[in-house]
Amino acid sequence: MNLIPFRVITDDIILDRWNALVHHGRGHADDVYQDALAFLQEVDLPGLQVRSQVMTTSYLSGLQGNQREFLEVTAAPLSQIVVYRGAYDLATSLSCHWYFTTRVGLVQTLLEKAPFVLAGKEPPKTLTPHLNLFVKDIAVRHFASSTHMALAQAVERLMEGLG
Repeated sequence: MNLIPFRVITDDIILDRWNALVHHGRGHADDVYQDALAFLQEVDLPGLQVRSQVMTTSYLSGLQGNQREFLEVTAAPLSQIVVYRGAYDLATSLSCHWYFTTRVGLVQTLLEKAPFVLAGKEPPKTLTPHLNLFVKDIAVRHFASSTHMALAQAVERLMEGLG
């Protein structure tokens, strides 16, 4: 049972990001999600898992209700890599986002930040991701490009449909 019904995005290291604003796209978030999911299923990424995840920028912000829903995309062989895709209405437009991240465990985060805190210095905003890129490089690139292209194509399809 999860006592905190949201995930804090700053717990992850953002390696890359992309966004698009679709003018007059309000109300089409589900269309974008469904098209992107269909593309990912065609690509047939091994161990692909997609689930809804409520995100926030801090625990306090989340407790105050400042949350946004994203689709969390993972692939079993790449346990540290997570993609978050979001789409939400912004006035008459639709704002679409893609975040390519790596998860860092609590113990690792504490070990890496402790020297800065003990020295009275501000820890860096991001930590060096500890991925074995020599082994996983091709799989990571394939996952990143496939998930990014899926959302980009879904956004392009919506834009074409809206004229």
